[in-house]
Amino acid sequence: MAYAEILKVLIAWALFLTGYEDPGGYPEITYLSTEDLNKMVCPQAPNGCGIRALYTGGVIYLNENDDIKTDPFARSILIHEITHWLQDQYNDYPIFGYEACVKANQREVEAYGVQNAYLRQGERSSLTVQNNPPLCARFYKPKLKIR
Repeated sequence: MAYAEILKVLIAWALFLTGYEDPGGYPEITYLSTEDLNKMVCPQAPNGCGIRALYTGGVIYLNENDDIKTDPFARSILIHEITHWLQDQYNDYPIFGYEACVKANQREVEAYGVQNAYLRQGERSSLTVQNNPPLCARFYKPKLKIR
């Protein structure tokens, strides 16, 4: 299956699993090295932070070592990031403070839920991923309900 077809299928899965309306079009996707992804997310960590993908500023950044054509887990990572893209199309989130952190956590819970559902249903895999709380959770952890 060609890359564009895989992307169409993953967007369809994300729409099905989230219930969002199809916004039309495609997210911008850029491939980066592991080193560059780690610099974007955790520049202070000397050994990186194990980041495999990131959605920010309307762009999905994927690890250049992940092959969505052959790797089911790489496809699940992409569907996670597509979920964030869809969230941005339909939701307005606060930028600062506790409320922003609560919304960021809700976004991650939804994206990890979609990723796990896709792994089970779309890939027929027993693999699962755990919700990683957003970075802001380190400041609000006592008040934030993290699943």
